[in-house]
Amino acid sequence: MQFIKYHGLGNDFVLLQRTIDDLPAISPEFAREICARGQGVGADGVMRARPSERADVEMELLNADGTTPEMCGNGIRCLVKYLVEELSYAQNPLRIWTGAGLRSCTYETDEDGRVHSVRVEMGPAVVEERTVEGISGYAVDLGNPHFVIFEQGELSHERAATVGAALTVHPAFPDGANIEFVSRTDDGSFDVIVYERGCGLTQACGTGATAVVAAAIACERGAAHEPIAVRLPGGTLTIEVAPDLSQTWMTGPATEVYRGRLG
Repeated sequence: MQFIKYHGLGNDFVLLQRTIDDLPAISPEFAREICARGQGVGADGVMRARPSERADVEMELLNADGTTPEMCGNGIRCLVKYLVEELSYAQNPLRIWTGAGLRSCTYETDEDGRVHSVRVEMGPAVVEERTVEGISGYAVDLGNPHFVIFEQGELSHERAATVGAALTVHPAFPDGANIEFVSRTDDGSFDVIVYERGCGLTQACGTGATAVVAAAIACERGAAHEPIAVRLPGGTLTIEVAPDLSQTWMTGPATEVYRGRLG
């Protein structure tokens, strides 16, 4: 089976490269095996494109631990790149069905037709202030669950790893949650470390970056309708959120790493 390895700001995925109508089911065991770093290909997730009657295509994605996330912002940008460059999809925007519903993706290409930037309509955000284990934050629903924590001072990867591991499986989040640790800078942008449900600390999280700006606007720490830079360990995403949180958008790159064959 052929595959292409992609990443979105270091958040990496194995995309199974088969014709769209003959793909086998991705089992949790297969996902864990192929995503194992040092033993398999190594990735934060494995995905494939599937036919859809509700959209141009459906995204199927499993995390490195074999669980199924509702949505993945970095993953969907990589899928758009694959669809345009490998399967010759010409629709712009592309309509992609996810576990969180329909997502419309507008992309930009270079002169050679290579996709270099994708803007994704991320849907509405629902924000609720909440305290969990004495930690104040904001639960954000973007079709998948997040808990955004605004920190004082510089961010700590050690704290993010320890606290994130505990909170992501906390009973306060019945379906688990992605945990965002956030520091706001003087220019109104944000530095963020994300502990992703099913993956652990990752280089970037598109839905997490969107959740951060939605929470910031809800608690008056950010400006609505203005493009806001969210810096993650792997790079920067641009996020826009409507004042009433009814619409959110994420813009960022997608990069091909290499191609290979399994078995």
